[in-house]
Parts: sequence; structure tokens; C-alpha cells
Amino acid sequence: MVVQLRKHGLVSGKNIDFVYLRSHTSCLQHVLIGLIDACGTTPSAMHHLKNLAEERLRGIAETDAISPALFAIHSRVPVSDRKLLVEAIMAWPKSPSGLDIRLSGFAPVSDSDYDVVRKFPAD
Repeated sequence: MVVQLRKHGLVSGKNIDFVYLRSHTSCLQHVLIGLIDACGTTPSAMHHLKNLAEERLRGIAETDAISPALFAIHSRVPVSDRKLLVEAIMAWPKSPSGLDIRLSGFAPVSDSDYDVVRKFPAD
């Protein structure tokens, strides 16, 4: 998000101040009660509070998308075991219990899919 704001001439400490909060929900709540003017969050967090906030919250811009991550595995886990884990996780949405909790599916990702995040500046 910081990268996107910088592209449009906004500079931290000059014409914008960043306040880091503990969660996306907290960020949105701060907007709703007027403690901050805007919030960088995820679409799912926005959707969660949008029903409570009626039309008081609205998205104004989106950054480039990155793959969401739900499962990560340490490199010390053998490749053969990693393959078994991926196969099991990918099968969950097709199982009766996966259908019961409305899993829509998973997609395998690679470490390089997150290179865009590694390039984000620290502030």
C-alpha cells in the first residue's frame, strides 16, 4: 500500500501519517468512529464490517493483487512429504467435510509468487 501511495505523491510524515493497528478490523473500526480518515485493509475485512457500517465504508482504490496464503511449510520438511501435504490439502474441498464448511478450493503457489511483497518498503 505504501508503494501505491508514493506513486501518487503522498509522503509519510509530510502529507500523510501512517498509524499501524493490531488488525484489519481494528483499522476499519477506527475509520467508523472517526479516529482515522482511511484504512488499508483486505476485501474480506471490508466485507465483514460493511454490513454493520451500511454505506459508511466504501473502497476507493485497490493495490496489485497477491496470492493469499493459508498454508506454509518449512524447507526442512522433505519434498516427498510436502507433495503428500499439498495433495491432501488440494483434495479437502472435494471431501464431504470440505463441502460442509464450504471450502471453494485451494491453488498451489510458489515462493516466487511473493517476491512482490518482499520488495515493499519498510515504512
